[in-house]
Amino acid sequence: MVQRSAHTLERLREVRGQVKAWTDTAARLVAARAPINEEQPPQLAEVSNCAGRMQHEAQAMRELAASLHQELGAKLQTASVPPGTREVLDLLEHANELYRDLRIDRQRRHAQQRVDDAQRDIQDAEQGLLDDRFDDMGAEIDRWWATLRPDELVRFGGVGRRASGRRYVNLTAELAISDTASPQKRDAVGVFSDSQLNALGLAAFIARQRLLKSPVVVLDDPLPGYDPEHSVTFALNTIGALLDENVQVIVCTHDPKLTVNLDELHAHRGSERFELTLTDMVEGTAVTNQTDVFGRHLLEAQDAIGSRTEEGRKNAATALRRAAERLAKQIIATGRTQAGTPTRVSEIGDKILGELIPEVLGFALANDERGRWNLWRSSLNLGPHDASEVPSTATLKTVLGDMKKLKKDHQTHWPGGLLK
Repeated sequence: MVQRSAHTLERLREVRGQVKAWTDTAARLVAARAPINEEQPPQLAEVSNCAGRMQHEAQAMRELAASLHQELGAKLQTASVPPGTREVLDLLEHANELYRDLRIDRQRRHAQQRVDDAQRDIQDAEQGLLDDRFDDMGAEIDRWWATLRPDELVRFGGVGRRASGRRYVNLTAELAISDTASPQKRDAVGVFSDSQLNALGLAAFIARQRLLKSPVVVLDDPLPGYDPEHSVTFALNTIGALLDENVQVIVCTHDPKLTVNLDELHAHRGSERFELTLTDMVEGTAVTNQTDVFGRHLLEAQDAIGSRTEEGRKNAATALRRAAERLAKQIIATGRTQAGTPTRVSEIGDKILGELIPEVLGFALANDERGRWNLWRSSLNLGPHDASEVPSTATLKTVLGDMKKLKKDHQTHWPGGLLK
């Protein structure tokens, strides 16, 4: 049936040109109102026959389709295709969009891979930087550990990363049976004593401040009370190294031995000592300069000079006498040191004013100093011994002013001022 229809259609294509030429000529004659002399071509009848046959074949095909639909329709409705067939057909229908999406996804995965590679490189660089910084930190901690614990067989080992090193680090210790033996590394927290852990914390703090180039280091009770044997190494080595590097060091301590060690070892550097006492909750903490003993005695005298009682003036006379003795010791120590015999003020001894005057006059700057020293002795020695001859307020004020003037003269005269 289909083949017959195809032959009929092919024949129609063959005679189409001839029929079209005749119909065009006839149309022109009709338009010109001229008679049509040519006879109707036989192909026109053939076209009519072909059209009839085509209609017959089309009707037959419709009948065949109807019979097939009637016979196979129910089966086609229940027929199933393999899973995913519809999706595959849909993808084939949108092949261009599928290709574009796949290309974008490939570019995205490539970009993500580059980002991951860059992130790994950054992490590696970060860890390398942390390793370098930890190495520097370990070397600096070891330097300050050596000032606190010299010549110990248990030594600080170093600082290392734990995992990424962003939050946690490992502090190691080295244990050796002798200076030449190969050390064993252990976790510092596990093998260090409380005293050594305190020293490690102090060394780590100082190391951090030095790496940050801090010009000031404040140490609040740096040595615990159970570690007195390391007071000298701390005062001599640790504080000395900080001061040698021009670091301003403030040490707060309640240990009198450490205070004495610091004073004795670093007095030549111009160190100062202050005492903080809280005796009145309302007035707050009182700060006293313990380094300037002369100045402290003058302050005590000034507080008592204005007293209306004899006991108050006695106290003022006692404070002024102690100030005169301290000033004499300072002048003597300074004069000896300038003459080539280094002497500290504490080395002069516990001499009273009368014993100090003959020696201090050897460093007098003016001829009237003998009379001034003797006046102070005669005026001030009466205070604590004889209540009937307690110096008057005017006398005490005169002596105080004269002491200040003499102190200023000697402070200006000697290179570097008076020793403290």
